[in-house]
Amino acid sequence: MKAADAGTRQTKDPRRVIRLLQAVTLLRSIGQGAALTITSLYLRELGWSGASIGAVIAASSLLRIVFALFGGALSARLGAKHSLLLFEVITLAASIVMVITSVPWLVAAAVTAAGLGSGHSGSGGPAAPIERAWLGAYVKDAAKAKALYGRNALYSYAGLGAGALLACIPDRLHGAFEGTASFRLLYAIVAIITAGCIVCIWRIQGGARKPSSTAYSKPNTSAPQSDLSADTAVSKPDSAISSDAPVTARRNYIWRRSLIGLTGLTAIFFLLSWLRHTGSTEAQLITPAALFVLLIAAANYQVLRRPTTDQQAAYRSDQLRMLASSLSSVTATLTSTVTAYWFAERFGASSGVIGLVMGVSYLTAALLARITSGGTGREATLRTIISLQIVAILLLLVLPWVSAFWLAALIEIGCTACNLGTRGNRTALMMEERGRRKRDFLSRVNIIAVRLTAVLWPGAFVHFVDEGYYVPPFYFAAAMQLVSALLFRRVYRATEQKLVHAEAKHKETTTA
Repeated sequence: MKAADAGTRQTKDPRRVIRLLQAVTLLRSIGQGAALTITSLYLRELGWSGASIGAVIAASSLLRIVFALFGGALSARLGAKHSLLLFEVITLAASIVMVITSVPWLVAAAVTAAGLGSGHSGSGGPAAPIERAWLGAYVKDAAKAKALYGRNALYSYAGLGAGALLACIPDRLHGAFEGTASFRLLYAIVAIITAGCIVCIWRIQGGARKPSSTAYSKPNTSAPQSDLSADTAVSKPDSAISSDAPVTARRNYIWRRSLIGLTGLTAIFFLLSWLRHTGSTEAQLITPAALFVLLIAAANYQVLRRPTTDQQAAYRSDQLRMLASSLSSVTATLTSTVTAYWFAERFGASSGVIGLVMGVSYLTAALLARITSGGTGREATLRTIISLQIVAILLLLVLPWVSAFWLAALIEIGCTACNLGTRGNRTALMMEERGRRKRDFLSRVNIIAVRLTAVLWPGAFVHFVDEGYYVPPFYFAAAMQLVSALLFRRVYRATEQKLVHAEAKHKETTTA
C-alpha cells in the first residue's frame, strides 16, 4: 500500500515532471546545437555543392513541418510521452548513420528524417508543441506562464550554445581527428546525448494517450491541446464560415477563397517559370525569395479586405495574429539556419571557431531570455519584444558589410540574442490566446503556406553565397523580420487596448 501511495505521489508531483521535461529540452538542444553547427560544414567537407546542401536542409525542414502539423494527431494516438520518444529515436538512428557511413543517399536520409542542421532555432522542432502543451498543464496564471516558458527558453538556448561549443572539440585534439573523422566524433557525441534524452523521457510519469472523446469533443476545454503550436496563434471563423452558418454560405466562402488562392498560385508558378527560363543569374537567385513573398501574399489576401461586421473584424484580427505568430517563428530561422556556411565561405573560418561564435550567440540568447522573463505586464512584455526585434534588424543590416571576422562575430552574437532571446515572452503571450478558439481548416492551410515558404530559404541563401552575393539575403531576412515585428505589434497592441477598454467598462458598470 505504501509503495502504491508513493507511486501515486510520484505520478502527481508536477515539479518532477517539469524538471524532467526541462532536462529533455536541455539535452535535445545540446544535440541540436552541435548538429546545427557541423552539418552544413560536414556536407561541405564531403564535397557536396552549396545547392545540394541547401536542398537537403530544405527537405529536412519540409518533413519537420509535416511532423509538426500532424503532431496533435500523433500525440492523441500515441500519447505525449511516446510521441516524444519516437522523435528522439529517429534522431538517435540518424546520428548513428552519420557516424558509420558517408554514402550520400544515407546521409541525406538521416539529415532529412532527424532535422540535423536545421536546429529549429531553439524551438525544439515538432516535439516542441507537445512538450510545451505538457508544461502548460501546470500553468495557473499569466505570470507563472511567462516564468515557466522563460526558463524553458533559457534551457533551450543554453543547450544550443553548449552544443555549438562542442564543435570546438576536434580543433583541441591536435590532429587526432582530421577531416570527416572529426565530424563523425561529434555525431557520436550527439547520439550519446540523444540516448540520455530518451532515458529522461522514459522516466517521466504520465503523458499517456487520452481517449479520443476528451481529445476532440470539447474544443473549449481548459486543458492544453497538443496540436496547437506555441509559435502559432489560433483563430475563429467569422459568420460566413461558423458552425451555425448556412451550409451554402459556408461552401461558397470556402470555394471562393480556394479559387482565388489557386488562381494566384497558378499565376505565381507561370511567372517564376518564366524567370527561370530567362537564363539570368540574378533572376534565378531572386526566384525563391519572390516565391516566398508571393505565396504568403496569396495565402493571406483575405486579411487585406476591410471587415464590414464585428465578427469579420474579430476573424481578421485572429488571422493577423496567426500570421504574426507564424512569421515570428519563420523569420527567426532565416539567418540562423546556414550561418555556419556563410562564415566558412565569407571568412574561411574553421568549424571550431564557428562553433565558438554560435555557442556564445545561443548562450547570450539564453541570458537575455532569463533577463526578459521577469514578472512584467503585457504592455511591457510587448514593448520588450518589439524593441529587441528592431535592434536585431539593425544589426542584420550592418552584418554583411563587415570585413573583419571578429566584428562580424560580435554582430552575429547580438543579432541572434535579440532575435531569439524573447521566445519565452512570445510563447507566454501566444499561449494566453490558445485555448479560446478552435483553429479552422482555412487557418491550417494558411499555416502550411507560410511554413512551406520557409523551406525555400536555406537553398536560396546558400545559392546567393555561392554566387558571391553576401548582402541581398541578409536584407531580405531583415525585411521579413520588420514585417513580422510591425504585424506582431499591431495585433497584440490592439488586443491590449481591447482588454483595457473592457476592464474600464467593467469598472464603470461595477461603480454604477
